[in-house]
Amino acid sequence: MSNSNSFFYSFRLAQFQKQLRKRIAGRVSKKLPVHELKVSQIAILFDATDLESKNEVLRFSQAIQRLNIRVNLMAFLDHPEHLSGLPFRHFIPKDCSFFFIPKNSDIDTFLDFPYDIVINADLKQNLSVHYLAAISQAPLKVGPQSILDEYYHLILDTKDTFTIKQYISELISILNKVCFHGRLVT
Repeated sequence: MSNSNSFFYSFRLAQFQKQLRKRIAGRVSKKLPVHELKVSQIAILFDATDLESKNEVLRFSQAIQRLNIRVNLMAFLDHPEHLSGLPFRHFIPKDCSFFFIPKNSDIDTFLDFPYDIVINADLKQNLSVHYLAAISQAPLKVGPQSILDEYYHLILDTKDTFTIKQYISELISILNKVCFHGRLVT
């Protein structure tokens, strides 16, 4: 998320939060104890702009797939070059409204699936990625600590020195305790 304290950014952020609350208002979510969660579909949201992050998320995705769990990836890219042939759905800045709300056909397709777990693996704290995680109807949403913690069920503390590799390692450890019973390895 931007560290800007400008009035302009604050206004945009307030409108973003208002639209997010409106989109989620009145929604009834499934209350299922995490240990009873039967995981067959996982969504991972991430920033693919950074090659290291992209590669770590792809390795993590492959580890999950080895457990016969379907994984859908949605990535944010801050540049529109070289978009063809990507092994995941994606969106770019032009796909986001003035208030950071993402919209394109890949996003619509991505959100149509009923996920058991949605993981936000974007340590850059992109508001558009948070939005997608928040509006998903998964019974378990995992994300990094942010100003939008209220939309997640499991929050991982991300210190300034935390890397994507450390984040995924911590995530694997927690998911193994919660729902994979030690079967998830990279």
